[in-house]
Amino acid sequence: MDISLILDAIVAVLLITTIGYAVVLNRRLGALRNAKSEIEALIAQFVESTDKAGSGIESLKDETRRSGEALQGKLDAARGLVDDLAFLLERGSSLADRLDGAVGAARAKIATGGASKRAQGARHPGRQGSVTPVGADGKPGDNANTPAGADSGPGDTASSGALPDRPGPVSGARNLSAQESELLKALQGMR
Repeated sequence: MDISLILDAIVAVLLITTIGYAVVLNRRLGALRNAKSEIEALIAQFVESTDKAGSGIESLKDETRRSGEALQGKLDAARGLVDDLAFLLERGSSLADRLDGAVGAARAKIATGGASKRAQGARHPGRQGSVTPVGADGKPGDNANTPAGADSGPGDTASSGALPDRPGPVSGARNLSAQESELLKALQGMR
């Protein structure tokens, strides 16, 4: 055989192999081109998502700033209310202290007044154990001696309005002393 024929056969086999590799390479390059367009689409979507996330972060920062300002305004208003409440509490405490002092003084007057009334009752044998009735003006009245069924006098507590929430005097009920009516006036004046 001739050497040129062998060389032609080897070249033919190598050409057939090269053509096969070229076909496979062409298919892979086509797949790469298709993948490249898909990758470009994915990259475009990624860029778009990144832009949306950036704008979302900016709007979140703006909303956080607005919420912070609103919260600061509410905190400032709450601080003002705390100051107002502290002032009202202080005023209420001083008023309660004054009221407590007035009640204590009235109780002391009643305690000392009761002893003097008992001593006065001992001096007037016909009125022992009775309390002198008082009118709405705090002056002693004379309705203790008023007979039953007679018109009420100036010391009648039902007509004086000193105790609007209490019923009028019943037979045998105790009339108010001067100290008690003074205490009631002080308490009504504090309202």
